[in-house]
Order: sequence, then structure tokens, then C-alpha cells
Amino acid sequence: MSIWFWQKGSRLVGMIVMPLAILSGVGPAAGAEQQAVPDLQSLQIVARVLGFQTKPVTGTVTLAVVFNPRDSRSVKEMTSFLSLIPTHTSAGGVTLQARAASQYDLARFDHVDAVLSMEGVDSKLLQAALLRLHVPCLTLNLSQIEHGACMVAIRSAPTAGIVFNQANADAAGVHFATAFRMMVQEL
Repeated sequence: MSIWFWQKGSRLVGMIVMPLAILSGVGPAAGAEQQAVPDLQSLQIVARVLGFQTKPVTGTVTLAVVFNPRDSRSVKEMTSFLSLIPTHTSAGGVTLQARAASQYDLARFDHVDAVLSMEGVDSKLLQAALLRLHVPCLTLNLSQIEHGACMVAIRSAPTAGIVFNQANADAAGVHFATAFRMMVQEL
């Protein structure tokens, strides 16, 4: 499995043009951006990334699956993820306990260990919640880490990929372990 990392403003950007094209769904053969499809491997990548924080997460992790109730793509993506979790909740020493959360309910959240943001979620609402909660935000949608608040975009097909935005992580006060950063530096 190949895993690709990217840091905003890094010289590594030019080295990973193809993985960025794969993650965004844009490439020579694809015309418009394609919506990512949640699958079991995506869920396992989410759990493994959460284990790379400087304060390692183990055991049961509360994952807020944030969606925009006014966006049918967002609702569909959330429903797909939640359908995977009841039977496939563990990976990398982490057991995911997910709960759906409308983007409008984020201001009321007291305790979550991580956020999984769906297509169409308002970046400003998400960013405000992350600044208060100081938890990692993962997504399947590359644009949410390029122009939003999420730190990590994941993709499981056609190859596994991880795109990381350090500036978004710093803004939310989320820190990843040296091993995670070493993987970035190895590219």
C-alpha cells in the first residue's frame, strides 16, 4: 500500500502530483471532480491516522461524522460511513464509535475525539468547532483541506493515499507524532 503525504508550502508538492490527482479525482482521464466513496479501507485509514497523534489515541474513540443536512451528497456520504462502522469498528488499536452530527450542531459538541467531515460541510462552521475542540479532522474530500479546516484527506482507491495540511493542524492545535512527520520527510 502506498501512502502519500503533502505539507502545504513544502517542496514535496511537486513530487506528488499524481497522488494529488488521484485524491482529487482529477486527472487526464477524469473531467470533473469525482465524489469519494466511503469503504472499509477508508475507515481503517481513519483509525490508523488517529493513532499517529502526539498523544496516541487507543481504545474507543468518539468520531463525529459531520454532514450538511441540506446537501444530498453529504447525507449520502454520512450514511455510507455509518453503515460501515457497526460491523467494522476497530483498526490499529482504535475502536471507532461514530455519531452523526449536523454541521449546525457542532457548536454544541462537548466531547469528541475526532471529526470526519463529509462533502458539502461549511468550512467556517467546521473551523470554529475545531478551534474549540482541538481534535483532528479527516475527510475524503481534498478541497476541505486545501480551502477548509480539515487536516487530513484520505483515499482508499485506486490506491491508498493521505494528504496532510500542517497549517490546518497547527491552527486547531492538533499535533501528530514524529513517526507521522518522518513519513512526510521520507518523500
